[in-house]
Amino acid sequence: MDDKDRHDLDSLFNDTPFNEDQDFISDDFSTNNEDIEVLSLNDKPKVDPEVFKTDENVSEVGDVKFKVRLPRLKDINISPKRLAIFLVVVAGILSLWYAFFAQPLAFNAKQLISKKVKDTESNGSWDIKFTNIVQGDVIGFAKELSTPSLSSTKASFYLSLSKPGDSFTYKITIRNGGTINAKVSDIIIIPQNTTGDAVLYHVNGVQVDDFLDAGKETVVSVTAEYNPEHLGPAIPVAKNVTVLINYVQRS
Repeated sequence: MDDKDRHDLDSLFNDTPFNEDQDFISDDFSTNNEDIEVLSLNDKPKVDPEVFKTDENVSEVGDVKFKVRLPRLKDINISPKRLAIFLVVVAGILSLWYAFFAQPLAFNAKQLISKKVKDTESNGSWDIKFTNIVQGDVIGFAKELSTPSLSSTKASFYLSLSKPGDSFTYKITIRNGGTINAKVSDIIIIPQNTTGDAVLYHVNGVQVDDFLDAGKETVVSVTAEYNPEHLGPAIPVAKNVTVLINYVQRS
């Protein structure tokens, strides 16, 4: 160890004179401190692999290496009594939270649902739908390819017509089973009729703004006919169509 290193160590440890032949003692590092262990004071100290364990912190000042043993989780002792007290406190806090927050929130949710139901009842109930469908007039070679389907105020049909003059008619019953007076807002045919179609669909017996009061019913007809102005050859043509009749509340 040269003079410069000796001077550095003397300055670092409160200018305490350094002597290689005696143990190192400093005011900053008490010999009674069990957490600090001086490993070596040699110029080229041998590093003990055991120093670099995960629960120890190795520090180096000049030629001096020392390790500080840190407390490990397994070394922390908690008495069963203290653990029981801690768990009781946590359970108490959770109970208070449930009493002051969770229960009122659940109660408020029930109140909102109840209020919504009451508001609906006070404003009336809405129940308009197609209730029945029967076959009407069948002219020419028109025929049904599948049974019509009903859903709310929607009906679907699949028919085949062979030549001009053929037609097929259905009668549909619409009932207002609710307590709210209604009127027709839209009559929709999907797909819409176009000039070049061989088969055309028509809805008769109802128009937009027609009333359907609570407890009443009405019958409308849906007719498929072979287009007399169709320019193509007169051959059987099948067409799948859906008809919707929408209602809104009548003021």
